[in-house]
Amino acid sequence: FPVSDLMGNNIKNGALEFDTPVQFIPAELQVGKKWTAAFRRTKKGVDSNAYYDMQITRRETISVPAGSFDTFRIEGQGWNTTFGSRIEARIWLVPGLNFAIRRELVTRDRRGRFQQTERHELVSLRQQVIDSN
Repeated sequence: FPVSDLMGNNIKNGALEFDTPVQFIPAELQVGKKWTAAFRRTKKGVDSNAYYDMQITRRETISVPAGSFDTFRIEGQGWNTTFGSRIEARIWLVPGLNFAIRRELVTRDRRGRFQQTERHELVSLRQQVIDSN
């Protein structure tokens, strides 16, 4: 399971570790907001540097196995500058939840061929009241 910071940004995901969390989830959700998420990652002892230019592109209602959600769609494009790989991210967020409802990540090599593609969707969501007594 991924390990995340309090905002929901990954610190570790399996064999992949980040020296600072990848800032996929911003503090404020507003269509048009832009930022750059630069990070250093380590996988199986190999370090690399990468960045995404991120933007909240629109509001979008999506359906996943857990149901339908009114989300903010975030898109990012960038490079792993160490390996010369093109990286893309699409993330759908709901305000107040610190995890993605859907996340798609794509990595292409220098020639544009797919190296890796991932798609994660929320399967179930259960909220409960925490008794403070």
